[in-house]
Amino acid sequence: MLFRSEIYPELSIRPYPLHLVQDCKLKDETPIVIRPIHPDDEPLMREFYKDVSEKSLKEEYFKSLHYDDLVAHERLIRMCFIDYDREITLIAQLKDSDEIIAIGRFTKLKNSKDGFFSLLVKDKYHKKGLGKKLLGNIIKIAKDEKREYLISQMLEDNIAIKTLCNSFGFSFEK
Repeated sequence: MLFRSEIYPELSIRPYPLHLVQDCKLKDETPIVIRPIHPDDEPLMREFYKDVSEKSLKEEYFKSLHYDDLVAHERLIRMCFIDYDREITLIAQLKDSDEIIAIGRFTKLKNSKDGFFSLLVKDKYHKKGLGKKLLGNIIKIAKDEKREYLISQMLEDNIAIKTLCNSFGFSFEK
């Protein structure tokens, strides 16, 4: 008996990871969908950044960014048109809506067995368990991709992300 991998060659481009699509609920029972980003999400990402505070953006990017810079076509192309073998960007959307309420990114680091992650949640969805759901999914992806360590960078005073990471057993270095 021949196995599928013996019949067909390995794909050179990893297809859309449909197995990562997940229906779930926030702490307040709001139904959401967590799924990998795809190229059609570029206009939705423009809308997403309209509702993210300057404080949240500074915590994510370590500096203030102008909206026009965040939604520049060249930047959003890099976010939405990705190689799923090198990185996965998960987005959380309200169920039955196009509204993106959070993004979580996982990237394999070159020449390393480590991975990098980042999270950004719309302010009105803070403290609803969304960051925990996204980070849990990112950790699972990192394990599936056989990453030894999962790292991130954060501001010293970003207590929310530190508390979240601590709940998953991350250690911290300065």
